[in-house]
Amino acid sequence: MSRRFTVTGTDQATGAPASVTIRAGSLGEVEAVAAELGLKVGSIELDAGEQAAEPQSGEAAADPLSGVPSETRGSNTATPSSEEPLWSGRPSQWLNLGSWAALFGGAIAAVAVLTTVSNWGWLAAALAIVPLPWAGWRWLRLRLTRYELTRERIRVRSGVFTRHLEEIEIYRVKDTELTLAFWQRLVGIGTVVIHSSDQTRPILPLAGIAGPEQVRESIRQACEASRRARGVRELDVS
Repeated sequence: MSRRFTVTGTDQATGAPASVTIRAGSLGEVEAVAAELGLKVGSIELDAGEQAAEPQSGEAAADPLSGVPSETRGSNTATPSSEEPLWSGRPSQWLNLGSWAALFGGAIAAVAVLTTVSNWGWLAAALAIVPLPWAGWRWLRLRLTRYELTRERIRVRSGVFTRHLEEIEIYRVKDTELTLAFWQRLVGIGTVVIHSSDQTRPILPLAGIAGPEQVRESIRQACEASRRARGVRELDVS
C-alpha cells in the first residue's frame, strides 16, 4: 500500500533546506525518489494524514491497487500515449537577424570602398561572397534544432554533423521564466528558460520559440500532472 511520506533534507544543487512529500510503498522507494529529485535526505516521516488513516488493529487495509494487473503495480514506466508530443517547435530564424545584418552590412560597406580603388575589384567580389556560407551555416544550425514537450519529459535535439539529445524529466521542473525582448514581441517569439533539479542541465533555455506564453503554461500543466501521477510534491524552504 502506498503512503505519503514527508522527507526533509538539503537540496544538493543549491545547499538550501528542502521538504518534499512523496507517495511510495516503502522507505526504499522514498529514498530512491528523493535521490532523483537531488535531495540529500535528513529525515523521513509518515504524513500526519496517513497516520490518522491507518487501520485499527484487526482491520484489513484496503488495497488501493485492487483490480490493477500485478505486472503494472509499482511501475513508473511511461505508456506510449504519455510520450506523444504535447508541443514541438524550433528556434525562429529571427534570432539570426542581428548577425546577418552586421555581416552583410559590413561586407557591403567594404565592397563599396574597394570598388572605388583601381585593381581591387577582385577583393570586392570575394568579400561579397564570403558571408554566404557563414549565413547558411547559422540558418542550418537553427533549422536542425528541435524542441519537444511530452507528458514525461522535455527534449532538445541539436547539431548539424554531430547530433545531440538533451532531456529533462518533466516532474523535475522547478520553475520557468519568460523573456520577451521588444523586437521579439514585434515578431511574436520569445524565450522560455526552464529551471530544474536535473544534475547535468539545471537551466535549459528554449530560445526564439513562437507562442512562448502558451508553451510555458503547457510545461507548468504537464509538470503538475506528472507530479500528481508520481505522488511527488517538491517544496523549497529557505
